[in-house]
Amino acid sequence: MELGIETRDYRGTCAKHGDYESKQMFVSNQWRGAMCMACYEESAIETQKAENIERQNKYVISLLSSSGIPVRYMDSSLENYIPQNERSGKMLTSLKRYIADFKHHRDTGTSIVMSGGVGTGKTHLGASMAQEVIRKYGMKAHFTTVIKMVRRIRATYSRDSKESEEMVLDYFMNRDLLIIDEIGVQSGSDHEHNTIFEIINERYADMKPTIILSNEGIEELTKLLGERIIDRFRDGGAVMNFDWESYRG
Repeated sequence: MELGIETRDYRGTCAKHGDYESKQMFVSNQWRGAMCMACYEESAIETQKAENIERQNKYVISLLSSSGIPVRYMDSSLENYIPQNERSGKMLTSLKRYIADFKHHRDTGTSIVMSGGVGTGKTHLGASMAQEVIRKYGMKAHFTTVIKMVRRIRATYSRDSKESEEMVLDYFMNRDLLIIDEIGVQSGSDHEHNTIFEIINERYADMKPTIILSNEGIEELTKLLGERIIDRFRDGGAVMNFDWESYRG
Protein backbone atom coordinates (compact mmCIF):
# COMPACT_ATOMS: atom_id res chain seq x y z
CA MET A 1 0.00 0.00 0.00
CA GLU A 2 1.40 3.44 -1.03
CA LEU A 3 0.09 6.76 0.36
CA GLY A 4 -3.04 5.03 1.60
CA ILE A 5 -3.78 3.50 -1.81
CA GLU A 6 -3.79 -0.26 -2.11
CA THR A 7 -1.61 -1.53 -4.97
CA ARG A 8 -0.61 -4.88 -6.37
CA ASP A 9 1.84 -6.24 -8.92
CA TYR A 10 0.35 -7.07 -12.28
CA ARG A 11 1.66 -9.20 -15.12
CA GLY A 12 0.10 -8.93 -18.55
CA THR A 13 0.75 -9.55 -22.21
CA CYS A 14 0.81 -6.79 -24.81
CA ALA A 15 -0.08 -7.75 -28.38
CA LYS A 16 2.72 -5.47 -29.60
CA HIS A 17 5.45 -5.76 -26.97
CA GLY A 18 4.80 -9.13 -25.33
CA ASP A 19 4.86 -9.84 -21.58
CA TYR A 20 5.16 -6.89 -19.18
CA GLU A 21 5.00 -6.10 -15.48
CA SER A 22 3.13 -3.16 -14.01
CA LYS A 23 1.22 -1.93 -10.97
CA GLN A 24 -2.48 -1.75 -10.35
CA MET A 25 -4.27 0.52 -7.86
CA PHE A 26 -7.51 -0.24 -6.07
CA VAL A 27 -9.69 2.80 -6.82
CA SER A 28 -13.49 3.08 -6.54
CA ASN A 29 -13.79 -0.61 -5.69
CA GLN A 30 -11.87 -1.62 -8.82
CA TRP A 31 -8.31 -2.56 -9.70
CA ARG A 32 -7.11 0.01 -12.25
CA GLY A 33 -4.03 1.32 -14.00
CA ALA A 34 -2.16 -1.65 -15.39
CA MET A 35 -0.80 -1.06 -18.89
CA CYS A 36 2.22 -1.80 -21.04
CA MET A 37 4.80 0.90 -20.25
CA ALA A 38 6.31 0.61 -23.73
CA CYS A 39 2.91 1.49 -25.21
CA TYR A 40 2.56 4.33 -22.70
CA GLU A 41 5.93 5.79 -23.66
CA GLU A 42 5.19 5.50 -27.39
CA SER A 43 1.86 7.24 -26.85
CA ALA A 44 3.55 10.04 -24.92
CA ILE A 45 6.10 10.50 -27.70
CA GLU A 46 3.40 10.65 -30.38
CA THR A 47 1.42 13.13 -28.30
CA GLN A 48 4.52 15.31 -27.95
CA LYS A 49 5.17 15.10 -31.69
CA ALA A 50 1.58 16.13 -32.46
CA GLU A 51 1.84 19.06 -30.03
CA ASN A 52 5.13 20.16 -31.60
CA ILE A 53 3.63 20.02 -35.10
CA GLU A 54 0.60 22.03 -33.99
CA ARG A 55 2.86 24.58 -32.30
CA GLN A 56 5.03 24.85 -35.44
CA ASN A 57 1.97 25.24 -37.68
CA LYS A 58 0.66 28.07 -35.52
CA TYR A 59 4.07 29.73 -35.64
CA VAL A 60 4.24 29.44 -39.44
CA ILE A 61 0.73 30.91 -39.75
CA SER A 62 1.75 33.85 -37.56
CA LEU A 63 4.86 34.42 -39.71
CA LEU A 64 2.82 34.31 -42.91
CA SER A 65 0.20 36.71 -41.54
CA SER A 66 2.89 39.31 -40.82
CA SER A 67 5.03 38.61 -43.92
CA GLY A 68 3.53 41.32 -46.12
CA ILE A 69 2.97 38.83 -48.97
CA PRO A 70 0.05 40.14 -51.08
CA VAL A 71 -3.09 38.01 -50.96
CA ARG A 72 -2.93 37.58 -54.74
CA TYR A 73 0.39 35.76 -54.35
CA MET A 74 -0.39 33.59 -51.33
CA ASP A 75 -0.91 30.60 -53.65
CA SER A 76 2.22 31.32 -55.68
CA SER A 77 5.12 28.90 -55.50
CA LEU A 78 8.31 28.10 -57.33
CA GLU A 79 6.57 24.96 -58.55
CA ASN A 80 3.70 26.76 -60.28
CA TYR A 81 5.88 29.40 -61.93
CA ILE A 82 5.87 28.67 -65.67
CA PRO A 83 9.14 29.57 -67.45
CA GLN A 84 8.67 31.44 -70.73
CA ASN A 85 11.93 30.39 -72.30
CA GLU A 86 15.20 28.59 -71.65
CA ARG A 87 16.74 31.52 -69.76
CA SER A 88 13.77 31.89 -67.40
CA GLY A 89 13.89 28.14 -66.82
CA LYS A 90 17.56 28.37 -65.81
CA MET A 91 16.77 31.28 -63.48
CA LEU A 92 13.99 29.25 -61.87
CA THR A 93 16.40 26.37 -61.33
CA SER A 94 18.89 28.75 -59.71
CA LEU A 95 16.23 30.16 -57.38
CA LYS A 96 15.13 26.65 -56.36
CA ARG A 97 18.75 25.83 -55.51
CA TYR A 98 18.99 29.07 -53.56
CA ILE A 99 15.98 28.08 -51.43
CA ALA A 100 17.17 24.49 -51.03
CA ASP A 101 20.42 25.85 -49.58
CA PHE A 102 18.89 28.87 -47.88
CA LYS A 103 20.43 28.19 -44.47
CA HIS A 104 23.83 28.66 -46.07
CA HIS A 105 22.73 31.76 -47.99
CA ARG A 106 21.17 33.20 -44.83
CA ASP A 107 24.50 32.82 -43.05
CA THR A 108 26.54 34.28 -45.95
CA GLY A 109 24.10 37.05 -46.90
CA THR A 110 23.75 35.97 -50.53
CA SER A 111 21.48 38.56 -52.17
CA ILE A 112 19.69 38.76 -55.54
CA VAL A 113 18.55 41.46 -57.96
CA MET A 114 15.72 40.62 -60.38
CA SER A 115 15.41 43.49 -62.86
CA GLY A 116 13.66 44.39 -66.10
CA GLY A 117 10.55 43.19 -67.88
CA VAL A 118 7.07 44.17 -66.70
CA GLY A 119 4.88 41.11 -66.10
CA THR A 120 7.68 38.54 -66.31
CA GLY A 121 6.95 36.93 -62.95
CA LYS A 122 9.37 38.67 -60.62
CA THR A 123 6.74 39.37 -57.98
CA HIS A 124 5.47 35.79 -58.22
CA LEU A 125 9.00 34.49 -57.65
CA GLY A 126 9.77 36.92 -54.83
CA ALA A 127 6.55 36.12 -52.96
CA SER A 128 7.17 32.40 -53.51
CA MET A 129 10.65 32.61 -52.03
CA ALA A 130 9.32 34.43 -48.97
CA GLN A 131 6.76 31.65 -48.47
CA GLU A 132 9.37 28.92 -48.94
CA VAL A 133 11.62 30.45 -46.28
CA ILE A 134 8.72 30.63 -43.83
CA ARG A 135 7.09 27.27 -44.56
CA LYS A 136 10.22 25.13 -44.99
CA TYR A 137 12.52 26.68 -42.44
CA GLY A 138 10.24 28.53 -40.02
CA MET A 139 12.37 31.63 -40.61
CA LYS A 140 11.29 35.26 -40.79
CA ALA A 141 10.77 36.62 -44.30
CA HIS A 142 9.08 39.84 -45.32
CA PHE A 143 7.83 41.02 -48.71
CA THR A 144 7.30 44.74 -49.23
CA THR A 145 7.33 47.47 -51.84
CA VAL A 146 9.54 50.50 -51.44
CA ILE A 147 6.49 52.71 -51.08
CA LYS A 148 5.03 50.56 -48.26
CA MET A 149 8.37 50.43 -46.50
CA VAL A 150 8.85 54.20 -46.62
CA ARG A 151 5.19 54.79 -45.67
CA ARG A 152 5.59 52.57 -42.60
CA ILE A 153 8.64 54.54 -41.53
CA ARG A 154 6.87 57.86 -42.09
CA ALA A 155 3.94 56.66 -39.98
CA THR A 156 6.26 56.55 -36.96
CA TYR A 157 6.50 60.35 -37.07
CA SER A 158 2.86 60.59 -35.95
CA ARG A 159 2.33 61.33 -32.26
CA ASP A 160 -0.02 58.36 -31.83
CA SER A 161 2.29 55.89 -33.55
CA LYS A 162 2.83 52.62 -31.67
CA GLU A 163 6.17 52.12 -33.39
CA SER A 164 9.30 54.24 -33.39
CA GLU A 165 11.42 54.73 -36.50
CA GLU A 166 14.14 52.64 -34.88
CA MET A 167 11.69 49.77 -34.28
CA VAL A 168 10.61 49.75 -37.95
CA LEU A 169 14.18 49.92 -39.22
CA ASP A 170 15.18 47.09 -36.89
CA TYR A 171 12.24 45.02 -38.17
CA PHE A 172 13.33 45.30 -41.81
CA MET A 173 17.00 44.92 -40.98
CA ASN A 174 16.53 41.75 -38.94
CA ARG A 175 14.35 39.57 -41.20
CA ASP A 176 16.09 36.38 -42.31
CA LEU A 177 15.06 37.34 -45.85
CA LEU A 178 13.80 40.73 -47.06
CA ILE A 179 12.22 41.12 -50.52
CA ILE A 180 11.80 44.70 -51.75
CA ASP A 181 9.54 45.10 -54.79
CA GLU A 182 8.88 48.02 -57.15
CA ILE A 183 12.29 49.63 -56.86
CA GLY A 184 12.09 52.58 -59.24
CA VAL A 185 8.42 53.38 -58.61
CA GLN A 186 9.24 55.62 -55.65
CA SER A 187 9.67 59.35 -56.04
CA GLY A 188 13.40 59.14 -55.53
CA SER A 189 13.64 61.69 -52.72
CA ASP A 190 16.83 61.88 -50.70
CA HIS A 191 14.96 60.61 -47.65
CA GLU A 192 13.71 57.51 -49.47
CA HIS A 193 17.07 56.84 -51.08
CA ASN A 194 18.85 57.16 -47.74
CA THR A 195 16.28 54.90 -46.04
CA ILE A 196 16.65 52.17 -48.65
CA PHE A 197 20.43 52.43 -48.55
CA GLU A 198 20.53 52.30 -44.75
CA ILE A 199 18.42 49.14 -44.62
CA ILE A 200 20.28 47.37 -47.43
CA ASN A 201 23.68 48.46 -46.15
CA GLU A 202 22.93 47.31 -42.60
CA ARG A 203 21.68 43.95 -43.85
CA TYR A 204 24.78 43.62 -46.03
CA ALA A 205 27.03 44.36 -43.05
CA ASP A 206 25.16 41.81 -40.92
CA MET A 207 25.28 39.24 -43.78
CA LYS A 208 21.51 39.01 -44.17
CA PRO A 209 20.16 38.26 -47.67
CA THR A 210 18.02 40.80 -49.51
CA ILE A 211 16.15 40.37 -52.80
CA ILE A 212 15.37 43.43 -54.94
CA LEU A 213 12.68 43.38 -57.64
CA SER A 214 12.50 46.13 -60.23
CA ASN A 215 11.03 46.76 -63.68
CA GLU A 216 14.07 48.90 -64.45
CA GLY A 217 17.10 47.55 -66.28
CA ILE A 218 20.31 47.11 -64.34
CA GLU A 219 21.82 50.36 -65.69
CA GLU A 220 18.80 52.44 -64.66
CA LEU A 221 18.62 50.59 -61.36
CA THR A 222 22.24 51.48 -60.70
CA LYS A 223 21.43 55.16 -61.33
CA LEU A 224 18.44 54.97 -58.96
CA LEU A 225 20.13 53.16 -56.09
CA GLY A 226 23.76 54.03 -56.64
CA GLU A 227 26.77 51.92 -57.53
CA ARG A 228 27.48 51.13 -53.87
CA ILE A 229 24.15 49.33 -53.37
CA ILE A 230 24.41 47.36 -56.62
CA ASP A 231 27.98 46.36 -55.72
CA ARG A 232 26.64 44.85 -52.51
CA PHE A 233 24.39 42.57 -54.56
CA ARG A 234 27.18 41.61 -56.94
CA ASP A 235 29.35 40.66 -53.96
CA GLY A 236 28.67 36.93 -53.81
CA GLY A 237 25.09 37.36 -55.08
CA ALA A 238 23.32 37.37 -58.43
CA VAL A 239 21.88 39.93 -60.82
CA MET A 240 19.13 38.42 -63.01
CA ASN A 241 17.81 40.21 -66.08
CA PHE A 242 14.16 39.41 -66.93
CA ASP A 243 14.15 40.71 -70.52
CA TRP A 244 11.47 38.55 -72.14
CA GLU A 245 7.87 39.41 -73.02
CA SER A 246 5.19 39.89 -70.37
CA TYR A 247 3.10 36.96 -69.14
CA ARG A 248 0.11 39.25 -69.25
CA GLY A 249 0.53 39.76 -72.97
